[in-house]
Amino acid sequence: MVEQESHEDSVDNSISVTRQKIIFVGDAATGKTSIINRIIDNPFNDIYEVSIGIDFMSKNIRFRGQNTKIQIWDSAGQEKYKGLIPSYIRNSSIVFLVYDVSKRSSFDNIMNWINFVRNIEKTIMVLCGNKIDLNREVEKNEGEELARKEGLLFFECSAKTNENIKLMFYSAIAGLPSFGVTDESEKENMIKELMEENGGEGFRQGGVNQDLVNKPDAKINVNGEISDSNQKDELASKNIANLKTQINEKILLLKKKDKDIINLQISIKNKDIIIKEKLLKIKSLEEEKTNYLKENNEIKQRYELILKKLEDKLNINSAEEMIFEYEKKILLLKQQLKKNYEDEMTKKIEVIKHQYEENIFQLLNNIEKNLIKIAEIKLKDLKDKYNNIYSTKEVELNQKCNDITKINRNKIGRAHV
Repeated sequence: MVEQESHEDSVDNSISVTRQKIIFVGDAATGKTSIINRIIDNPFNDIYEVSIGIDFMSKNIRFRGQNTKIQIWDSAGQEKYKGLIPSYIRNSSIVFLVYDVSKRSSFDNIMNWINFVRNIEKTIMVLCGNKIDLNREVEKNEGEELARKEGLLFFECSAKTNENIKLMFYSAIAGLPSFGVTDESEKENMIKELMEENGGEGFRQGGVNQDLVNKPDAKINVNGEISDSNQKDELASKNIANLKTQINEKILLLKKKDKDIINLQISIKNKDIIIKEKLLKIKSLEEEKTNYLKENNEIKQRYELILKKLEDKLNINSAEEMIFEYEKKILLLKQQLKKNYEDEMTKKIEVIKHQYEENIFQLLNNIEKNLIKIAEIKLKDLKDKYNNIYSTKEVELNQKCNDITKINRNKIGRAHV
């Protein structure tokens, strides 16, 4: 888990350099990047920027004459980047599991992150509840109980107010086996010494640690180059740059796929609009039919009322004659209304029929063209096939004719003899 490099200078005292690897994991927007920025003494940024893939920072700390180079890896919390994380968890010294105390879902998912880490590497794990400056959805005792149950270190902090950030970081560092400190009181003294001796110095983001390069006692090889540890930092930075490039290419590919999906959705939406228009037309025709029936019933009710009044005023015979006349008029009116409705419906049906006939005609033309093409291809294949057969048979026939001619000549020759 720990990679150590020890170099002894022929003139100066020996410098022992220990390399440790730390990674921050957890759901998106829990404040992992903000915590790391506070550790490296960068100011807090109120503007949220989504982390892409994996980012790299490092710190050189000194303790009782020993230099320890800490590599800090910042992982993105989105599900699509989760496949990148296992290779950075492997051989890690400490894993910080970060959740947001103001967001219950991030705490509910923290057990998945714990199991995710344990399936990859057995390492020191620190449970970190961030954003204690906001209104809580997760109480402190819930985090303490989970940490106690799972055997984790536990801290609550605020990247915004910088509360408990350095204490959490150096407390985790003090638990590393490379320091050989097991007594709790000695660990407390070590944490104080680490904070007093290092503070915010010796930090840088990516690349080679310039603090070590510029120091007069930095280890230099016989060719005047920086020692292997710094060369490995440069190689790691280059690998990270290549990884970021690959991630950006994948993001562009995903954006292109998103664009294709949007175009498909637009196409589906246009088809839905056409279907809705047709449904509206059908609904309009049904409403016209309903209105016609309603008008017919109103006319019928009106004439029935008139007939009732006439029956009261006139005798039965005259009333029957009037009823007959009115029924005749009603019949004529119904016939006229029916004719008008049928004519109007016929026109609309003809228009729709014409549109469908055009579409069917176009479809038939396309089918006919395709069938002609297929027929031509098959005819050509048959032609070639029969030409080959004909050529073969013709050769065979010529051969037989030649054989027969030769035999006849031989017979004629024998006859002459």
